[in-house]
Amino acid sequence: KNTRDEDVYIEEPCASYKENLLIRKYCDNPFIMDECIDSINQLIQANNDFGADCVNVKISKLGGITKAKEVRDLCIRLNIAMC
Repeated sequence: KNTRDEDVYIEEPCASYKENLLIRKYCDNPFIMDECIDSINQLIQANNDFGADCVNVKISKLGGITKAKEVRDLCIRLNIAMC
């Protein structure tokens, strides 16, 4: 809540998806998911949980360019920003 009046994004402050989701529920700032988005299924889960305003698409974390493209395409369809 100390960041409520600050014009900042919060980028994945915890190691696990569940911990980040808990922080997200108490945070009014835009939230970026990063390392925990490691598959299409995790992106779908984050979307269903309203877990991210933005996703950092990392080619190596996703297992290559083809998987990263799939995640990018789904982000576009779900209207999730990418950074």
